[in-house]
Parts: sequence; structure tokens; C-alpha cells
Amino acid sequence: ELKDNCNWTWTDNYRNTGVSGVILTSIRNSNFIFLPAAGVRSGKDNHYQSGQYGHYWSSTLHSVYPEQGLLISIGPDIINPGTGNREIGRSVRPVYDRNRNSRNGSSEGFDYENWK
Repeated sequence: ELKDNCNWTWTDNYRNTGVSGVILTSIRNSNFIFLPAAGVRSGKDNHYQSGQYGHYWSSTLHSVYPEQGLLISIGPDIINPGTGNREIGRSVRPVYDRNRNSRNGSSEGFDYENWK
């Protein structure tokens, strides 16, 4: 949905906060969401790429390597799907899926194949 139905715009200063990230604006109704470039965390004190890149986990594990999860990376010149080791701290963007069957907990997850 975000890939095909939104315009993606990088900003270095979202609403004069000094925070960098991507603004995704719906081409259907002009609603928008901001994904900050929060970087990643590795270990107790290793936080890097803040303000340069954002990496967002999906709810889907790698089909062959379950120690990895599927993610999307954003930056001033990239919007890429990828995989990463799950012990690395990356952002999570909670979303609500109106089509999700909440009674049995099923979810389609991240459609990684359509991002290639």
C-alpha cells in the first residue's frame, strides 16, 4: 500500500523539529505518515545512522533464515526492502489492518516480493 499509493519525500527538518526522515503522502486522500531516520542500535551503547537512515522491521521472518527478519530501509536516496539479524535494534512502525482477522491472529505480513 505505501509503495504504490504514496509519494515518498525525504526531509532533513520535519516540521522544524530538526528530525530527518521520509514523509509518505497518500495519492488517494493526502493523508500522510512520517517515518523518522532513527538509525539502528547494536549492543548497549552502539547507536548509529541516526538522522541519516531509518530501518523498519516488518512482521515477517526470513523464509530460510529465521534469525533474520524482513525490513525496509529509508534514506535521502534509498527506499529498499532487505533482511537483517533480529538482535539488531531497528524501529517498528505499528499499523492497523482493517482486513486482518483479529480473532485468529492471522496477518498477511510484509509483502516482500512486491518490493523487489
